[in-house]
Amino acid sequence: MNRLKVGTRLAILAGIVSLVAAADGFLALGGMAHGKQRLETVYQDRTVALVQLGQVLYDTLSIRRQLDLAQEAPTQEQIDRALDEVAQLDAQRERAWQGYLSTRMTPEERQLVDRAEAHRAQLAKARNEVIAAYRHDGRSAGAAALASTHVDALFDGFHADMSRLIDLQARVARAQYDAEQSYTRFRLLLAATIAGGVLFSFGLMAWLARTITRPLAAAIDAAHSIAEGNFETSLPVAGKDEFGQLMHALLKMQEALRAMSGEIRTRIKQLEDMSNALPLAVFQARVSPDMGFAYNFIGQPALAGCGNTPRREAAFHDLRAHCR
Repeated sequence: MNRLKVGTRLAILAGIVSLVAAADGFLALGGMAHGKQRLETVYQDRTVALVQLGQVLYDTLSIRRQLDLAQEAPTQEQIDRALDEVAQLDAQRERAWQGYLSTRMTPEERQLVDRAEAHRAQLAKARNEVIAAYRHDGRSAGAAALASTHVDALFDGFHADMSRLIDLQARVARAQYDAEQSYTRFRLLLAATIAGGVLFSFGLMAWLARTITRPLAAAIDAAHSIAEGNFETSLPVAGKDEFGQLMHALLKMQEALRAMSGEIRTRIKQLEDMSNALPLAVFQARVSPDMGFAYNFIGQPALAGCGNTPRREAAFHDLRAHCR
């Protein structure tokens, strides 16, 4: 990692965080769409079908009840009223049945529907014969038609078909519910993935920030140490990134300053030795307006003669006379 530049590290971090966020977002959108589709499938294919089948079964039982009432009716008017009710119930049942046939079906369900459709056709034919006998020949003929067409057995067969279809809806709905449970686990996995992605992103950012702040703090400490004149401190130089280059530059500056400082000390020692060998060695001596004696460097013998103002003045005049 120390071989990568800071800009490259930040770019990698931004890319990884963006990828994690994008992946979490796609998973969330996909999961939401999948869940919506599953719920719509359960509602359209099973709940609606159950309502329609229940309506068909209810209307079928109601038709059978009206035919029984027609058989027991004492007058032809009451018979006709019961038969009119049968016609209305049959039209209502037909609408529910056709609505159910338009739903999505499993192969097993399609086989049951074909069987029920055949029984429904037989029942409709027999029922129409019974109704015609009641209307044209009266109650006795209708009762005879009921017995000869075996309407009761046909009703029982169609009722059994409806019961099997309703049970099938319950079983398929249960299977879809189990599939929905698996989707619930998927949602939990999705939530854990999102949380893990967020934690991973924060951890990655913290780690990357640490790789930036620690070398930067070391560079600051090194700069302060050099500024205080400490040229012997060991500087950690590692990596080829910006911080490594900065520490390398500080190390070169420290070495240059150390060499310069040693050279200056050597020159000063040489000047001190030279000045001490001369009785009155003074470099860049001057007298200020208030008659003060100033200098950049003075030898020890000359300095011993400049303890106070009169002696400084005398030493200065002696120095000037000596220079002449």
